[in-house]
Amino acid sequence: MRVYYRLRQQDDIWTAESVELEAYGRGSSPESAVDDLVQSLTDRFTHVEAMAPPSRPPDIQIEAVPLPEPVGRDALESLPDADLL
Repeated sequence: MRVYYRLRQQDDIWTAESVELEAYGRGSSPESAVDDLVQSLTDRFTHVEAMAPPSRPPDIQIEAVPLPEPVGRDALESLPDADLL
């Protein structure tokens, strides 16, 4: 799964915000913010709430791709291999 994100900095905290999903990660560096975003999305998609959950969580691969500038949702569709949910 490919997820596009934007980086922002406020004081000493970096935030990586997903463009397609309502998710974000925070950290003291851009890398740690992106890692936190990927972990947050992985947790979201692998957490199973069921009467009989699977014996192992689903295997999910998330590729975080930075956006160089603010882009509207319509423009995302023109990006190569955009996996919009």
